[in-house]
Amino acid sequence: MSTRTTAAERKAGPVGRPRSWRRRWTAGGLVCAGVTTALVGLARPASAATVQSLPGSIDCGYEHSLLVTQPDAAGNNEVYSVGSNYYGELGDGTLEPRALFAKIPGLTRVKAVAAGRGTSLALKADGTVWAWGAGPLGNAAHVDAAAYGESKVPVQVTGITNAVAIDVGDGFALAALADGTVKAWGKNAYGQLGNGTTTDAPTPITVPGLTGVGNGHGDVAAGQSHSLAVLANGTVKTWGNGEAGQLGTGNTNSSLVPVTVPGLTNVDFAESRVSHNLVRLSNRTVKAWGVNYLGALGDGTDVQFRESPVTVTNPGGTASVVALASGVLSSMSSKVPGPFGFGEVRAWGVMGGYRNVLAFPYRPSGQSNAIAMCDQGIDALVVNADGSLWVLGDNYSGQLGVGDTTARSSFVQATKTW
Repeated sequence: MSTRTTAAERKAGPVGRPRSWRRRWTAGGLVCAGVTTALVGLARPASAATVQSLPGSIDCGYEHSLLVTQPDAAGNNEVYSVGSNYYGELGDGTLEPRALFAKIPGLTRVKAVAAGRGTSLALKADGTVWAWGAGPLGNAAHVDAAAYGESKVPVQVTGITNAVAIDVGDGFALAALADGTVKAWGKNAYGQLGNGTTTDAPTPITVPGLTGVGNGHGDVAAGQSHSLAVLANGTVKTWGNGEAGQLGTGNTNSSLVPVTVPGLTNVDFAESRVSHNLVRLSNRTVKAWGVNYLGALGDGTDVQFRESPVTVTNPGGTASVVALASGVLSSMSSKVPGPFGFGEVRAWGVMGGYRNVLAFPYRPSGQSNAIAMCDQGIDALVVNADGSLWVLGDNYSGQLGVGDTTARSSFVQATKTW
């Protein structure tokens, strides 16, 4: 069990991790506590789970995970959570962690979820956004002037009724709206809210001058302290902290307002995590930029960071990528059927102690490709097109949903509780 902090310590927010959280840094990067992860093939499950097979149907927080079930004929579905619950990020009204996925009461008709550091978000089919845990709740009744709040159950984010995409960073959140604009709220020390200031915003503000955002999904992405938006014309805007090249502008300058990433066109999907970014182009190839420590960008080099986008060059190529996920110092992609078999999933960077380019293709008989995934560097979740959920990694807080806190060094199917 975790040792609870004082009210003052908890007010500091999820940025300062509780001592019981065991993810640690070494000179070699991010490692698992007591496990070296082997990325091996996945077998087809005996019965298919009903996880929604769409981008945004799962997400990995720092030590908790979220999933959305497939809607029924009436459009109703459920959201399940598992893992650490230090700040109420599981949304069940308690602060108790758990190692099996359990339903979040009262949360239904959800299109996508986003999990951050002690924070969870859900996008409903009606365009509203809901938040719980600690940090950027975006609800005036639940946050203070420093944009910090806590809730053990979902609360509605103020003033958003037409969102089409969401993401959450380290203490801040983003929502792309149906009209092509973007709302941002939470911490703003690096200008990650994009409004030309470094003033925190307890409730959502409109990112000035940013229009034309949207392509159906993946419209916005939040890193640790920077933000990214994909425009309908295929270009990309970034803003916030750029000290490691994560804005992709060819330098290490930060920006308090959105700037265009030079040379990027035909982008239709994006992922950000901490200090690096991945984007998928319309030809299903992948570009990456930002921190490249231990090969997170997959360009085959040891360059510390890239200030401009480079092509991911993992063995077998990246053509036909259909899904992306980025971890702290790692990345993943999923491909349509190709020479390596159906549902090929590839990883590079640090994942469970490995480094550089890693591949774990698998060919489940009769199935199509893995369609959704999330990666937190030492944990990974993959949803197959049949809705089954496969997990791997550290599992210190039970975030893999297998009923215990034992690390998994190869992919196993999550215990089905939905």
